[in-house]
Amino acid sequence: MSAALHLYEQLSEATDDKTRARLIAEAFDALETRFAQITDLSTQGQVRETERLLQKEVREVEGRLQQEIKRLDLKISEVEGRLQKEIK
Repeated sequence: MSAALHLYEQLSEATDDKTRARLIAEAFDALETRFAQITDLSTQGQVRETERLLQKEVREVEGRLQQEIKRLDLKISEVEGRLQKEIK
């Protein structure tokens, strides 16, 4: 039996408004508990935006790494040059 039909039967059999209100509150509580994770779900648009931002960040990091590699290559070349002079 579906939860909605079960709630309907309970409400139909309830003898007073206070009992009906309690049944409705319990049904809402059960729904909130069952679907609490819905508020944690991301929309497709949010996922795409996050992906776009991450790709941009990866490109920026790659660019900085390339610059750092070039800088280190220059330092290595300078050290090699000094060592060559000292060896001669």
